[in-house]
Amino acid sequence: MDDLIRVLRLSQGSGQGDGSRIGALSNDALMESFQWDMSQEELSRLLASITDMIAIIDNKARYKAVSSGYAAFFSSDRETLIGKRLQEVHRDSNFVRKVSPRVAEALGGQAVRLDLWEFNSSDQQHYLDISLTPFADADAKAGGAIIVARDMTDLALSQAGLNRERHMMQLVINAIPDFIFVKDVKGVYQYCNAAFVNFMNLSEERIIGACDADLMSQRSAAYIMEQDTAILEQGEARRVDEWVTYNDGRRQLLDMYKFPIRNDEGRIEGLVGIGRDVTAERQAAEKIKQAALVFDTTSDCCFILDAEGRVVSANSAAHQAFGYAAGTLLGVEMDSLIKGPEGCCSVNVILKEQNSWRGEVEGRDVGGNTRPYIGTLNSVTNAQGELSSLVLTLTDISEQKRVEQELMHQACKDPLTDLPNRLLMRARMEHAIQKAQRGSYNIAAVFVDLDGFKAVNDTYGHELGDTLLKQVGERLKSGIRKSDTLSRLGGDEFLLLVDELSDIAGVHGIAEKLLGSFGNPFDTDVGPIKLSASIGISFYPQDGMDVDDLVRKADLAMYQAKRTGRNRYCFYGDVGLDSML
Repeated sequence: MDDLIRVLRLSQGSGQGDGSRIGALSNDALMESFQWDMSQEELSRLLASITDMIAIIDNKARYKAVSSGYAAFFSSDRETLIGKRLQEVHRDSNFVRKVSPRVAEALGGQAVRLDLWEFNSSDQQHYLDISLTPFADADAKAGGAIIVARDMTDLALSQAGLNRERHMMQLVINAIPDFIFVKDVKGVYQYCNAAFVNFMNLSEERIIGACDADLMSQRSAAYIMEQDTAILEQGEARRVDEWVTYNDGRRQLLDMYKFPIRNDEGRIEGLVGIGRDVTAERQAAEKIKQAALVFDTTSDCCFILDAEGRVVSANSAAHQAFGYAAGTLLGVEMDSLIKGPEGCCSVNVILKEQNSWRGEVEGRDVGGNTRPYIGTLNSVTNAQGELSSLVLTLTDISEQKRVEQELMHQACKDPLTDLPNRLLMRARMEHAIQKAQRGSYNIAAVFVDLDGFKAVNDTYGHELGDTLLKQVGERLKSGIRKSDTLSRLGGDEFLLLVDELSDIAGVHGIAEKLLGSFGNPFDTDVGPIKLSASIGISFYPQDGMDVDDLVRKADLAMYQAKRTGRNRYCFYGDVGLDSML
């Protein structure tokens, strides 16, 4: 029984307490184990009962004794192995490649440990933990070595599986965009994932072992330490926003979730932090809030349209301007609300050629009333570059248009008579000359000057004179065609443009009608006043080719009419006035 216990000690070794590996026996233990009186036959019979893998080799690396378990693993009977060298038995196997080089070390008196994968007799691969323990013979010389092999396959596979799981878990954790870290109770970083490394812009080695005071401003570190201490003391998870200023000058807003770590006894050993940088997100949200505020409060009409030009959203100004109750513009086609100068302003047509557009449009409310707007249309694309929505703003330019028209009126009309002034008359005459050139017809410039108006004005004053000029303008205008233009050049001078004359003889009738408009006296505050006029007429192209030439020659003809008696008309070409130019 004592001999069996000694051999079992050799087979089991003095390994670690968890049984995962076989510990090497000391030289003293080996010597003690072989200092007994046991024959080869007794040793062989003893090993035959042991299923563990034990073999004894001599100093020539020949098998001296093997256990039944050892022989069974290598698909051989025990007697066949005895006396054969390791290389002879195992040939070109992984076992002999790994073990043979180490046998010399063992025979030299050095305990050897190694592990390897080897196929058993069933051609199944096993993971073996092998120890080679030297022993001396009776003369204290190298007697051989004891080979103890322990099948650790299940443990190795479990460890490999665990390592794979750890590796996969690490891959998953590193793929998470949120950063993750672990701190101990003193606030020292113990672990962090790739996202945290990238966020900190530091190496993992620089982070692990550091505390917040090493990575950020003292104020930020003190604030976070206060938060972490509360979590560790209360033992509860928290979600908080943390503004942090780092050593590189960045100030970031972190959305953090932290919870304590407990050991098997329930004692808190640290905390886990999971978070993300939400600085840009919060800033974007604030901008959206501000934009929404502007959208809702601006006096301009604002619309968000879908890709087909239908209203998705509209502000209160748009509902009010177009006469819709709140929220009822949803789904309305924008083309039914606005049109361009040409009568069409389809947003779909516009965006086929350009991504943005700006121009003047006419808006029509539910009552059919129209008003002018400046429209600005911009497209919004998604991440794939596809059109997702349109933003349209309409600025009411009614007042601007009114002012423009008033200024235009003031610039082009005589303020006293409301007739076209000299500037507008020039523009219309230039246009008439261009048309006459293309159409091969005549135009006439008819210069009208009141007779004796200065004396009336001097006698009764300018106020009465202005009243007379207004009445004169009204009478002259009532006697002309709609296609013709009557203007006041200033003082008591009027100019009539007779456009598109097919027969210049027809001007005689126009001139007679103008003179006839002075047949009746003009009613004034001082009583009826009789006036007459002298008229001079020139023709394009007979008398002149441009505006200045025609007006000058009509003026000369008018003076000729005054010299010959007044209250009459005179044609420039009939009286030979060229010498007066």
